[in-house]
Amino acid sequence: MTEQTPKFAGSSIYLKFEKIYFSLAAVSLMLVFWQYWGMDRYVEIYPSDSKVSISGDYLNGGESEGTIELTEDGAKLHCDIKLSSTFAYCTLVTAIGDGGNNGIDFSQFEHLNLWLEHETNEQDTVIIYLKNRERSSDDLDPSSRNRNNKSNQQTILPRAGDNFYKLPLDQFSVPSWWILLHEATGIAAKASLDNVIELEIATGDSNNILSVDILLKKATVTGKWIAANTLYLMLAIFWAMIITLHASFRVYQLANQLQLKRSQNELLEELNHFLSIQKDEFEVLSKTDPLTGLLNRAGTRDLFE
Repeated sequence: MTEQTPKFAGSSIYLKFEKIYFSLAAVSLMLVFWQYWGMDRYVEIYPSDSKVSISGDYLNGGESEGTIELTEDGAKLHCDIKLSSTFAYCTLVTAIGDGGNNGIDFSQFEHLNLWLEHETNEQDTVIIYLKNRERSSDDLDPSSRNRNNKSNQQTILPRAGDNFYKLPLDQFSVPSWWILLHEATGIAAKASLDNVIELEIATGDSNNILSVDILLKKATVTGKWIAANTLYLMLAIFWAMIITLHASFRVYQLANQLQLKRSQNELLEELNHFLSIQKDEFEVLSKTDPLTGLLNRAGTRDLFE
């Protein structure tokens, strides 16, 4: 009487798992490399069909005079800053999006890139503004336009001549004058870049009489299709799920193996019991006469011993 027990094909399953895990690890590594050296997003702000205009302290009764000139090299702002009772400045304004309520979501990008040429008779800063159209229920109300346009700024100390500036978008902040003007607190006082409608390049904080020339040659925003922290979080969740599923499968496998071992042990115990009975029967048969049932020579020998 023989009985075959099922064999556990663990080696072949492990080999398949190793191939799958190796492939998944290779794909994950490729995604990390691609995110670092590729996966770039790019949007041109200027000169891609941009409407350029000028603004300045004349809006507040100031006396500064500015002009704008469109050349082959870009948009050139010339400003003669004149001191008055209000803060003196000139601003080069570049419209983004449709020029109205619908701009571009800069929160999906990482850097604002500017190619600027700056000339002045005295060192001064340049203030970069990103004006965000806040999305609210009264977007169609013209009277709410200024209130809903949030200024986000970053100040640079320009170098003379033609230079490139790469400004991290997460370093833009809401200026204190805007917070005071709108009595903003909490979330309202934090930078918003989800619907940028204007790029503004303004003369700086100097309180002296200046003659400033700012040439905007090009402006872009760049970023990644998937941000690094988002990709790493996705990979971490993915591998956590893989590890959890694999651990659950291994527990299931071990439980099945344990059950199989128990069944084999029970079968062996039954076989041992059966063999023990058979042994006793054969021993009795070997020591008795089959006709009379009396002890034979082997039986009497054991008895005398």
